[in-house]
Amino acid sequence: MRLWLVAIGLVGSAGGAVARADTWKAEVEAGGEWDSNVHRVEVDPAGTRVAVGAPLARAGARVEGAGRAGAWGRWWIAGAGRVRTVTSDVRGEDVGALALDARWDRGLGDRRVRVGARASWYDATALTEPSSARTFALAAADGFLVLTGDGDRRFALSAGGRDFTYRPDADFDWHGAAVGARLVATVWRRGAAIAVDAPELADDLAALGVGDAAEATVELAVGWRLERRSYHGVAFDDGCAPGDPVVPACFVPTGERRSDLHHVGEVEATYTGDVVVTAGYELTVNDSSSYGQSLVRHRLSGSATIELPGQVYATGSAALQVDQYLDPLLLARDVVSQSFTSIDDENRSALAVRLSRRVGRGFTAEARWAFFADSLSKDDLEFRRQVVYGGLTWSSDD
Repeated sequence: MRLWLVAIGLVGSAGGAVARADTWKAEVEAGGEWDSNVHRVEVDPAGTRVAVGAPLARAGARVEGAGRAGAWGRWWIAGAGRVRTVTSDVRGEDVGALALDARWDRGLGDRRVRVGARASWYDATALTEPSSARTFALAAADGFLVLTGDGDRRFALSAGGRDFTYRPDADFDWHGAAVGARLVATVWRRGAAIAVDAPELADDLAALGVGDAAEATVELAVGWRLERRSYHGVAFDDGCAPGDPVVPACFVPTGERRSDLHHVGEVEATYTGDVVVTAGYELTVNDSSSYGQSLVRHRLSGSATIELPGQVYATGSAALQVDQYLDPLLLARDVVSQSFTSIDDENRSALAVRLSRRVGRGFTAEARWAFFADSLSKDDLEFRRQVVYGGLTWSSDD
């Protein structure tokens, strides 16, 4: 039985529990977008590949619930769907996505130790053109162990499996085992919350930085994960002599299946106070048995969220990415990296700004702008893309 069937089964077993959740919330979003490079093509100097812009409509919904199952522990389940469709005559970019996620955990002994399991399924499907380059499915199932220490320290170990389906080309389908470890700790804290016995003074003290407003923390997270990927397609070898020009004939198929070791290490720091600031570094090493498929990726990222006048919340984010391909590259970058996460994410350097403001009970108006650029790899292709979005979100949590 393929892993995606196992993951769907685990998620589905909790599906009926949402109606009985101790807590639940729902969210609906809709809006319009302009994409300056809707096909996400690499533009070459000769102009044979040209970026095309197009307007789009977006809509999505999410529901999640959480509760307890008596002595069996806690459970959580979420489901989300999203559609992104072009409203002009540009074809091949209408994509829908469905995500399901379920988790269960239970404390042991003094509850400093928790064990549990998690399953997820993400499916991006082309609505008009089945060969869209960004259509795939990823299923995951893991068991985990969490140790909680003093000072908000948490250490988690996980082990499980993954199953990836790449619809345009079955040679890039893979499955395999996955392991991971993550440590999270609060490394700095300023002014724990101070109780105010005189309610009439609470606002004045808060304005002076006393009470809840005075609290600030810095949290540090360090993680590592490893996936052993066994591909449906065969591995390739270098069939050309050293120093010869790299041409398609150099890629010679072997009689063995392709196999990769995909390492990801990351460190992230988060400051939470009057503003929320996050900075992180991620190192990805894909060690492949197939010629042309190994890479090293460095990614620096950061974001900040602050409240502006007029009850407007602004979030700015930036990412700088450098890809180092260890062999000559003839295939599309995104296929090589195999790190798809959603229909929106880009494996590129990026700059983005998001503005939001509550406009009524449960309703929030939102505007987003994002700019994506090539990943600073050494080739003759150039990637540029801008996305502008405006929309409205309703949440039952407000």
